[in-house]
Amino acid sequence: MPDDCKVFTDASQPAAQGDRVAMLRLRGGKAGRFEPKNGKVEDDEDYRYHMLTNIIGTALVAILIGTGVWLARAIADIAARTG
Repeated sequence: MPDDCKVFTDASQPAAQGDRVAMLRLRGGKAGRFEPKNGKVEDDEDYRYHMLTNIIGTALVAILIGTGVWLARAIADIAARTG
């Protein structure tokens, strides 16, 4: 485990065997913000590319979900007819 990932617990009160809670704290950096390693800000072309890949990925997932629902209904219909 790296040295910058430490787990701190509050030992001021004795805890029951199943009642232990570990308080986790992030060290350094800004919470919730991603900064590229090279320090460059993304330009419009990169943004458009990422948005396009997100849209294509979302469409693919929607197609897979629709196909799964269709397949489940088809199997249920076949089972109802034979059973």
